[in-house]
Amino acid sequence: MALENNYGGIIMTWEEARKQIKDRVWVGDDVNSQKSHGRIVICVCDGGYLIPKAEDWYMLVTWDMLEKCWNGMVANGGVYDKTVFKKHYPKHAKSAGCYVQTIRMIFEKAGLP
Repeated sequence: MALENNYGGIIMTWEEARKQIKDRVWVGDDVNSQKSHGRIVICVCDGGYLIPKAEDWYMLVTWDMLEKCWNGMVANGGVYDKTVFKKHYPKHAKSAGCYVQTIRMIFEKAGLP
């Protein structure tokens, strides 16, 4: 699925977006929207990104999660839509709403709209 700009032109497919994320989001990157809390990528793996949430709890932001949120953003005209994550991953959204913001920050860190 490609992201369209306001003029109907295609900006980027999911495959291109995934490559850009892989190229720009690395171990040690801060993907937290609140700078008072460090949420640093500690592992990049085939499954996605492992990020500490608390002292003894970690989030795995998977490529599937990122793709669904990307497709939701495409469907929403290029604007990040947090309801997409909540729809597809209700248990994650309830137990850790920070997934929603962390995914948005991964997109931002990768330079995606």
